[in-house]
Amino acid sequence: MKKLTYMLPVLILLIFTLVFETSGAFAIDYSEQLYLKGKLARLNGKLDLAENFLKQSAKMGNRESLLDLYHVEISKNNEIKAIGYLVQAKKYWEVSNEAYLLLANHYLLNEKYDKSLKVLREALPKFPKDPVIIKKLLQLLIFSEKYIETITIASGIIKNFPDDIEMLESLMFAYEKTEEYTKCLKIIEKLRSKRPENPGYKILEGTINFVIGNYKKSFRILKQLSVDHPEMPEVNFNLGILYEYLGKKELARKEYLKYLKSLDGDERKKAIKDLVNIKRQHLKSTRIKE
Repeated sequence: MKKLTYMLPVLILLIFTLVFETSGAFAIDYSEQLYLKGKLARLNGKLDLAENFLKQSAKMGNRESLLDLYHVEISKNNEIKAIGYLVQAKKYWEVSNEAYLLLANHYLLNEKYDKSLKVLREALPKFPKDPVIIKKLLQLLIFSEKYIETITIASGIIKNFPDDIEMLESLMFAYEKTEEYTKCLKIIEKLRSKRPENPGYKILEGTINFVIGNYKKSFRILKQLSVDHPEMPEVNFNLGILYEYLGKKELARKEYLKYLKSLDGDERKKAIKDLVNIKRQHLKSTRIKE
């Protein structure tokens, strides 16, 4: 009896410890159960039920529930509440890029490009080696015609991703748009070594050589492209421009006709306007030289 009395406090302590640990595990499991129930309800279109489960799960610290709550509110057309959940997830879930990407994509789909850029710019320092964040930011910068910023970011990051095609292409387009042709040609050379079957790089190389006055090389590239890829009308367009500037009007006319025949309706009207503008620029430059 004395032994039992002596052991009683130890037994009570063991029981309390067991209950505490079990309740903690139960709480964790229950949060996950609520999350899974909410996700399943959302996928089955039971949005009110899903919202109830997910809110409970989120209160218990399940951060993934916040992302699903975003989808629930989007399905209910509650955009403000949906964004609120993403902002909350972004704030409390620093180790994951998912909330940032969802929020950036949401703004992008709603054509709120500045807001999408703001989110991605905020995400970059937090995830400086995340290729998904980097690529999406560079693509949106190119789309928004922010070429200097594209170059600043891409040229600093590319050393960590020397073989990434999409990042190299973003840098290539930015250099081309800012007329940094020497740097652009270097990037094109690198891209061609990785994707020699892609004719787009050769077209841009031929165009740049034309712009910088290297007409022989431009002609050689574009002429070979017209043989290897007769299905690409933009080659005929560029060849026509080259012939036009070299004073070979009949050859230019033939290439322009090939180009125009490949187009329909509004595309053809736009192409004709472009050609008229090119001719005007050519005449203007000729007069200046005279």
